Amino acid sequence: MRSLKLPVLSISLAAMICLTLAESASAVPGLYSRIEEDWELILNTPDLSFPAPQVVVMMKPATASPKTALFLINHHDTPQFNAGGGQIQIWDGDALKTYKSFAGPTLIRVGERVIWTQYMERSGGKFQFGLSHVEGDAWGVNTASDLGGPVSFGDIKPVFDGYNSADSVEGATITFGADRISSLKLLQVRKYPSDGSPVEVESTARLIYPFETPSP
Repeated sequence: MRSLKLPVLSISLAAMICLTLAESASAVPGLYSRIEEDWELILNTPDLSFPAPQVVVMMKPATASPKTALFLINHHDTPQFNAGGGQIQIWDGDALKTYKSFAGPTLIRVGERVIWTQYMERSGGKFQFGLSHVEGDAWGVNTASDLGGPVSFGDIKPVFDGYNSADSVEGATITFGADRISSLKLLQVRKYPSDGSPVEVESTARLIYPFETPSP
């Protein structure tokens, strides 16, 4: 019986197909049950006569998702405007689904540094957004329990399958008093796979403000 020999071209083609399939598999978005983002805001000289700066940072479950989670810094806007502290909100399209405020003084210290960890989580048929840590010269050190826990509303989707940290970078907004800010950065992202696999970390800090000037 003669042995069957594949042409070299066929072997190469088969290898290319296998490689393409492997690359496609590795490119499939991960399935995560929790996403955490670490942020840093550094002020230069705050405005003592009015709460400035005012900053809004966001997280989205997926780029195309109508759901948006917001953290308002140094102000609240619901049910009416208040200076100082912060507020977390979840929106579904144009509808504000839920919110929670935490009291705190207005940021007035020169060179003040505020760091925080915000997170999204899906569990028990709910979409949750909260702060697990907030620390600043004026606010002190606050844990999740100090901040009153997350906000949430019913959501049948069990995992995050389209999260992209670029949405958070692009969605961060200085709504008032940009000239009072030295820098705003997304420091690190941690993604927790739903199957219990090791946490995936994006460790490269990204500067949101001041805007980087492209090289000539």
